[in-house]
Amino acid sequence: MNTPRNRVVVMAILASALGFLMTPTSGHPLMGRIVAQDQPIPLIINEVLARVPIDDPETEQIEGDANGDGLRQANLDEFVELINVGTEPLDVSGFQVDDAGSAGSFFFPAGTVIPPGEAAVIFGGGDLDLSPLEFGNVRALGLLFVAGGARGLALNNSGDSVIVRDPMGREVVRFDYDAQNPVPQPVFQSFNRNPDLVGPFDNHSQIMGADQTLFSPGTRVDGRAFRRFIGDLVPDQGPLSGGNQVMIEGAGFGREIDSVTIGGRPATSIERVDSLQLIVTVPPGDMAGAVDVIITDQFGEIVARQAYTYQSSAQAGTP
Repeated sequence: MNTPRNRVVVMAILASALGFLMTPTSGHPLMGRIVAQDQPIPLIINEVLARVPIDDPETEQIEGDANGDGLRQANLDEFVELINVGTEPLDVSGFQVDDAGSAGSFFFPAGTVIPPGEAAVIFGGGDLDLSPLEFGNVRALGLLFVAGGARGLALNNSGDSVIVRDPMGREVVRFDYDAQNPVPQPVFQSFNRNPDLVGPFDNHSQIMGADQTLFSPGTRVDGRAFRRFIGDLVPDQGPLSGGNQVMIEGAGFGREIDSVTIGGRPATSIERVDSLQLIVTVPPGDMAGAVDVIITDQFGEIVARQAYTYQSSAQAGTP
């Protein structure tokens, strides 16, 4: 099946075989740049958790458990969130993420491709198989990583640098912080761009939409995936009587699916596979023709106009 995940893998193979990085047709004000070749790389650092929040034993929540594995571990819950701000898939095979004093803290494995507008997240460590978190589209896309080792990403609370380098060791993009910059942190939390993707760094809890949360690995500050859309419906047509199953492919489908409507009528069954796929049973239609598909989840609506076609009896080949 030609799923978004499969298409990413194909892009990775092509990019690796051709030996180049896919770059955007238009620029982004914050994209990295390889100084030696002045070649734009559509990659930004959007969020960094260097100072992991202290756990409050008086609450049931584990405040610093950013990776969701059930433990607050200062080195292992640190993370870096990178975004492909280009318009094409970006092959980051062999790219490395370091702090100022530890070259090669993490290397992206061969075949790692970040789709346009999507995130990759690198945690210091932890057992992510124990984590129920999806991190937006990151887990489903296979873009969730751990640096590993006892030191993880080795980001210092007092101040440090996050440096992303290309496979040749050239600096692509970096983020520097200390006790006062980019902003003071009276409470341990992540630095996040305000607004996401385009703004300067700010304390996560102070950004509009964050609702005082301290970090949001893999998502916007309000918990939404960076991309939310309906792509393909497989199949994208069926009988007017409904009753057939359709796979909806796209991105950003929330965990709490309130409804899926096709032509204004609710699907009679909904199975959420992950943030990229739903399987629904099509309701009966009012008349033959193309109709809208709308997914409603905890974040709102995702709309695809004229995305599914009800066939007349003659078109469907029925008597």
